Amino acid sequence: MGLLKQLHSILAPETPLGTFYTSSVPLFRTHRILPLVSEEAASSDEIPPETKQAARDVLYRSKSEHIIYINTLNRVIEVLDRERIEFILLKGASLWKYYTKPYLRQQDDIDILVSRENLPKVLQAVTKEWGTGRTGHGEFHTSCRLGNENAPDLEVHTQTGPPYKNSIPANIIFSNTETADITGMEVQVLRFPLLFRHVCFHAANHCILTRILWLYDLKLLAESGEDLSFLGQLRGISRRSCTASLHYAHLIFTSPSLAEVCQLVPVSRLFTFLISKIVPPSRLLDNPVLTSSLRNALYNLFLIQNPMAVARAVHAKVFRCQRTEVRSQ
Repeated sequence: MGLLKQLHSILAPETPLGTFYTSSVPLFRTHRILPLVSEEAASSDEIPPETKQAARDVLYRSKSEHIIYINTLNRVIEVLDRERIEFILLKGASLWKYYTKPYLRQQDDIDILVSRENLPKVLQAVTKEWGTGRTGHGEFHTSCRLGNENAPDLEVHTQTGPPYKNSIPANIIFSNTETADITGMEVQVLRFPLLFRHVCFHAANHCILTRILWLYDLKLLAESGEDLSFLGQLRGISRRSCTASLHYAHLIFTSPSLAEVCQLVPVSRLFTFLISKIVPPSRLLDNPVLTSSLRNALYNLFLIQNPMAVARAVHAKVFRCQRTEVRSQ
């Protein structure tokens, strides 16, 4: 079952598929999966012709944006190579090889990892090449504008996460990379075990609030045929984030490959029951009030030793939100 039909079966199974696609475009855009579901809608026999044309228009724009992204990425690679700055390509572009059509994997920024010592050199190179400088920064990342508003921004990271307090310093990560051909140019990317953990971190941190895309990435990685035996040796925050992400992804996608991988980082049946019954995927995807309220509660189900206490708190939160919705109608 494709992503569009899977979400349709969770959120609105009684609604015609074409109506569901049209009415859910804002949701798909928020979760960065509009190109993915549009590809499915454009070829579905259950979608009326005018809706299929709208889906094709989305794909046309995605292809155009992808070309701009590739051209900007190639220029970034050339500039950093010329300045002899060691970097690792992160996130979207590093996952393209797991997609049959890379333009379906939406990304808004070019994410790279550099050592903290090289950050000033990157900023200097960007200013020299594009005439722009830093547009924003956090504790472990800096944003840079690359040309006009149609071009992606450059996100320069000096540590990887999230959660950032458990991040792995760049100097350790640089010893766990491999060379990959991206857009015809060779760059360093994370080796599969670290890449998998990185995606799990982002899925655990973002998916319930905004990012179904990270869970879809995780599904593709689980189905890639790569060796996943390393999951059985994970401990601490790495194991907890992988457990939470994998089991939640399986609840949404019900993928046989995900089911097998989940066995490598098992949780009790009680956890699975609590998540599927008390906080079902439909509630987390369909209601922004509930998603922001319950995000941490769901994640904490995997982190504490007394899940029933959290379950009661989650149930009370759902009940209060439901009563608030009724009063406001």
